[in-house]
Order: sequence, then structure tokens, then C-alpha cells
Amino acid sequence: MTARTAIALRGFTLLELAAVMAITGIVMAMAVPSYANFAARQQLRAAGETLALDLRLAREESLRGASVFISYRAGRDWCWGISHGQPCDCSKGGVPVCSISRGVAADYPRVELRPGESLQFEPGMGRLLAAGQSELATSAGHRLSVQTNLMGRSHLCGPDAPKPGAC
Repeated sequence: MTARTAIALRGFTLLELAAVMAITGIVMAMAVPSYANFAARQQLRAAGETLALDLRLAREESLRGASVFISYRAGRDWCWGISHGQPCDCSKGGVPVCSISRGVAADYPRVELRPGESLQFEPGMGRLLAAGQSELATSAGHRLSVQTNLMGRSHLCGPDAPKPGAC
């Protein structure tokens, strides 16, 4: 075998390259919708876990002796807000301002917040005046709930919660 023949045997033909590109395209076409579904579910879980953490923070703040309120606004530009003393307006620049924490739709673009009831923690006790539930969902049909019992403890439940279970 000469040096010229050895060089000619290296590499791919145009036909082989076209076949690899076609197979790669088919695999990508199947993988992209699956990845988008996975990403939406992960974003839903992140929003639920953030809300649950904010509710725990609200409970801790109420143990310091102040009334703490959790307000929700559903719709396209949904949000939740947590404040001392009175319910707050969680919209951008809303008055009264949410002094403890705030969650907004812009942070979770694939997630929507269904209308939820406002909550109030009892000052110094860390208890809710009434139990509450907030539901989060995606347009792909994923959903989970953040439930808060009368003792002020929050947990995630529903088919797409990290630990799926009935609410």
C-alpha cells in the first residue's frame, strides 16, 4: 500500500456524512419535545418549592410577633407576595409593597398560578387563621399544589410534585 492509497482510505464519503446527518436530525426531532416537557415540569417544581419556602419564611416571621399576610394574584402576570401587618400588592411597584418576599411569573415563564386564597399567620404563634392551598400548572398539563395546614406547615402534593401523592 502506498502513502497515497493510505491517505485516500481515511475520512468519510459524502454519502456517509449525509446518512449520519439524517439520523442525527431524526434523533433530535424526537428529543426536543421530550426535553421541553421535562423543562416545564422542572420549572413547575421549582416554582412550587419556592412558594413553599416563602410560606415557611412567613411562618418564621410570624413567630417574631407580627401578623404576616400572603397575597396571590392569578392571571397572565401572576405573583405572590408576603408582607408584615397587611396584605400587599405583589405586582411590580404595587402599594403596599411586599416587605418579606415576592414570587413573579417572569421567573417561571412556563408556569401559571391558579387563583388562591390569601392567608394570614397569627402573630407569635406561627399558625394560620385558615388552611390554604395554591395550585400551579403548566400548559402541558403538569400540576401540583402547595398546601399549608392550620399549623402553618407547607408541603407539595399532586401528580407532578417531587414526591407524587394525593392532596
